[in-house]
Amino acid sequence: MLIDDGSDDGGIEEGIFIRPEIKVMRLLAEIEGSKKAAITFGINESKNAWILTSDADCSFGPEWVNEMRKRATSTARMIIGPVLTKPAGNLFLRIIQRYESVCLLAISAGTCGWRVPILCSGANLLFSKISWKMVNGYASHSTVTSGDDVLFMNDLWKYDRSGIEIISTPGSLVFTRGVNSWKSWLEQRERWISKTAHVDHFIKRLISFGVICWLYIPVLAIIISMFFGMMVFWLFLIVEAIMVFGILRGFGEKFRLDHWVIFRFMYPLFMLHLWVFRNKADLQWKGRPVNGNR
Repeated sequence: MLIDDGSDDGGIEEGIFIRPEIKVMRLLAEIEGSKKAAITFGINESKNAWILTSDADCSFGPEWVNEMRKRATSTARMIIGPVLTKPAGNLFLRIIQRYESVCLLAISAGTCGWRVPILCSGANLLFSKISWKMVNGYASHSTVTSGDDVLFMNDLWKYDRSGIEIISTPGSLVFTRGVNSWKSWLEQRERWISKTAHVDHFIKRLISFGVICWLYIPVLAIIISMFFGMMVFWLFLIVEAIMVFGILRGFGEKFRLDHWVIFRFMYPLFMLHLWVFRNKADLQWKGRPVNGNR
């Protein structure tokens, strides 16, 4: 089932073949433009016990559905699938988007392994319809424009901490299309920040703070290296590079050490700029206001 929510990202172009078993539906004008309304509409229309979500700007392999469906067991409530970005834009923007998505995937896998998941993406998410009804869908955050994925996961985690799992097989991988301008990149991250700000559990906030501290490890490593030598700096960088290399190799993707080094120094600066100069007033994403009540 494909749901057109009226956003300005184009939707289904004319002339594209849609298999007859796939239903294409458009939201009514009075609820158009709300992603949560689109997903809720699709879930209510679905007759299946499990819901698998993705986005119009995503791509995946022929085994994606089967790989995710294998994890739909009686003990599972939600399966977090892997998502990597297909970068766009200039060279530096492509580097930032590619390795950022790898780091987010690592954070998602690590925290889910600790049974305190803090990240997931609606671009690759499987959950049972029973679980959806159990937490009353998006009711607890219906006025928050973003967060259909993370805030729903957070509600489900409060109910059953053992029912959220992650999958990392190559066949389960989904690629999402990157943005091609720094303005769009910053706006997208503003949207991410706006939803994580509504996660109210102390442990999750503490872990999120730890992730932010980890982000600035290269800066800390440079300071330490001033006193103990550059070996400390390279140790930090190499340990992280091995982890990222392992993740990418598991999905058959290439790793470049020079790009990783560029990312680790540029990304903290961009995020610092985002936090200092962020503008909440008129933020929009795909034609929808992020900080409004839709």
